[in-house]
Amino acid sequence: MNKQIVLFGAGDFGKKACYYFGFINVYCFVDNNQERLGTSYLGKPVISLAKYLEELREFELIVAVKNYDPIIRQLADAGIFHVRVFTYDYDEPSVRIVHNYSALAEKGFFNNPGQLNDLETCIGCGSCVNICDLNAISLVEDDSGFLRPSVRLDICKYCNKCLQKCPVLYPMTENSNNPVCYAAQANDDIRLACHDGGVITLLAKMILEKNGIVFGAVRTGEFSSEIEEIKNIKELEKLNQQKHIQSNTVYSLRCVEKYLEQGIKVLYVALPCQIAGLKKYLNKNYDNLFTIDIICGSVAPLGLYKQYLKENNINTINLHQDNPFNEAYHKGLFMSDFCSDCPFSGYPRQGDLSIGDYRGIARYRYEYDDKKGTDAVISNTQKGEDLLHSAKNYLKLFEKTPMEWMRELRLTAKIPHHPMRNRFYTLVKYMSLNKAMDYCLNRKWDVCVISNLSEYNYGAELTYYSLYKFLLNEKYEPLMVQQPMDSNRRPLRTPRMFRNNPYREFDLCQLFLTKEEMFKLNEFSDTFILGSDQMWNPVLMADWDEFSDLSYIKSEKKKIAYATSFGFENWIGNEKQTAEMECALSRFDFVSTREVSGTKICNEIFNKESVMCLDPVFLLKVDEYYNLMKRSSLNCDDDYLFAYFLRLSSQSSELSVETAEILKALEKISMVLGIKVKAVIGRKIPDIECNEGIEVIEDVSVEDWLKLIANSKFVATNSFHGACFSILFNKQFITATNSLWGSNRIDSLLKIFNLCFRAKNNVCEITGKEFSEAIDYKVVNAILETEIDRSRNWLLEAMKKSSGRRITPMDLLWDKLMQLSYEMGKKL
Repeated sequence: MNKQIVLFGAGDFGKKACYYFGFINVYCFVDNNQERLGTSYLGKPVISLAKYLEELREFELIVAVKNYDPIIRQLADAGIFHVRVFTYDYDEPSVRIVHNYSALAEKGFFNNPGQLNDLETCIGCGSCVNICDLNAISLVEDDSGFLRPSVRLDICKYCNKCLQKCPVLYPMTENSNNPVCYAAQANDDIRLACHDGGVITLLAKMILEKNGIVFGAVRTGEFSSEIEEIKNIKELEKLNQQKHIQSNTVYSLRCVEKYLEQGIKVLYVALPCQIAGLKKYLNKNYDNLFTIDIICGSVAPLGLYKQYLKENNINTINLHQDNPFNEAYHKGLFMSDFCSDCPFSGYPRQGDLSIGDYRGIARYRYEYDDKKGTDAVISNTQKGEDLLHSAKNYLKLFEKTPMEWMRELRLTAKIPHHPMRNRFYTLVKYMSLNKAMDYCLNRKWDVCVISNLSEYNYGAELTYYSLYKFLLNEKYEPLMVQQPMDSNRRPLRTPRMFRNNPYREFDLCQLFLTKEEMFKLNEFSDTFILGSDQMWNPVLMADWDEFSDLSYIKSEKKKIAYATSFGFENWIGNEKQTAEMECALSRFDFVSTREVSGTKICNEIFNKESVMCLDPVFLLKVDEYYNLMKRSSLNCDDDYLFAYFLRLSSQSSELSVETAEILKALEKISMVLGIKVKAVIGRKIPDIECNEGIEVIEDVSVEDWLKLIANSKFVATNSFHGACFSILFNKQFITATNSLWGSNRIDSLLKIFNLCFRAKNNVCEITGKEFSEAIDYKVVNAILETEIDRSRNWLLEAMKKSSGRRITPMDLLWDKLMQLSYEMGKKL
């Protein structure tokens, strides 16, 4: 099962995190405010980290405070170095992992060069590459296209110089915390050529005129970018092409050191992290070294840059033009974790000077922005100040400005990446870059699946996982949606019975507080699927705030009901519910039900054409379930009968009687078959003794449950999905009618496969002798294959077809009412 969550931060952020993860998943809060300790927040206890540190290791600790730096340091002191942090950027909740590698290094945890391969926040500065005498390290593109070190351990001599020269593990901070800031412009000819304020080009020209060397990122080959040396003024134009694309430093640090030792002036222009790598590599101050760090929001990975050029059949990207690549870059969609939490972007800065586009300067001094380019220049050292003033007479504009004017520039260590960043890097692995950017920037999914995926029931959780996985396998991008939080049956963000959450985090929709808020789903997709299980059972619909009627989805959106169940053989709704359901069904474009009786209800009661389709658990290949079982540690090697029974009683006194009856029947079956019984009975077993041959198992996850069925010799169950998986795994099974919920669902299933002889009225009627008449799975599997093909094809055709609906005035009125309800809810 998933671990319960402890939230660090009993405040507004903690409240947002509770909605995101689900209140039921949150065990308690941790807080540093002494006045809060021992109290409760949102009904959860507030405790001290120091007092309960050891106990808290059994939970999933998530930091939920806006300024989490002090908390990260506090947790590092407590021995917790990798922390999940809840963020709420761009009005979108998300979770990221923050690694405190410098604290780990201080405690001596880094002692093997191979650890560089796993350094999550590696900045690709190349210091380790340059320091290695054996050239055993190189920078290579990772899965996301970022440059990271790859260490050849077969030739490494384990001197650990590479670790000692890593600025992430051992950062250096020498420059001023209170630098001087300027607005500057070179002459028009320089600015026209470089598309910015031209200060870097001007300073580089001055260094070259004094027989110095300039290093900067230049384009090499068709799609590459490297830090190279420039020895003459004609080559300076190459500096203006690759500013925000991650470049490979290659062996430039060695070259810089060689020139410095020869007394030659060197100007090194690079990103702050690359300057940090250079300084760590040199580990010595040189009077003839001048460094400029570019004020960057982040870097775009070289791999994505190359992919965009190829997809769009272009040679370069102008970072000042409007295009999807630039939009994605500026909105942080490409941003890596090390850029989002960059220790080199805040103060003190790394370079002698920091230079970037002076965005927003016109708000303060309109005359400083002539639309040809203005640079923001930050002087971090006296050396930088002197270099800048030596160019003063060649500058068209050179004015000191307050630091506050630079608030639009990235001058802090932390900035949020786009909330869809993790999704983007997943999608781009199997779809075009252009499509991945479109889906993430505009928050698109191919289909929204309306579900109750966190219901405390093996079948409910598996039926939605199966539908989700089927859609993914068919190359659709599904967003999983659940009932609103104000329902009687409140959802959790993740399924509660899986050992590990089987869904991609970004495919789980935020939990909406009310049904009216779910109108926002119209922004995410044009297609909506209402899934299986008893979503049209009027009793359960009331508990779910009738969210399964899809009334909040616009009329022009395609609506599909797949294998949806009414729960009973006949419609049991009252007059009002009948009218509401008829209205709801009329807005669906394609309807299928799980039972034949459901098709009859649609046709005869609601005048809606429908077909019968198999439950979604049949849509997946059995191998998918065996993969899930690999997470189970249950021992299922011996022969046994697996008994899975849902209990009907709600009173504790009745539960004991009912459980005793089930166990008595299982003892009889065990004796007849001469086999052990492994049993899962309801959610919680009363304290009842069992015979030696009966093993009642508790705290069974979905993965365990599947394994218990798949590895069994026989199955006895009163569960619809217990019967489904018995058929899928080709098990000899017997079903007992569930008297509270009726026999319709199981009977309908058994009729499809001519297995009605496997049904009993109740568990007491099962003797064990029934298993002597074996199920012929050669016949069953032939029917199963046909029915699976038919069901799959129906759903895929519904996904492809146009609804063909004509929007009526009543549809427009309905949509307007839903929109008004949504807007009013937002204001409240």
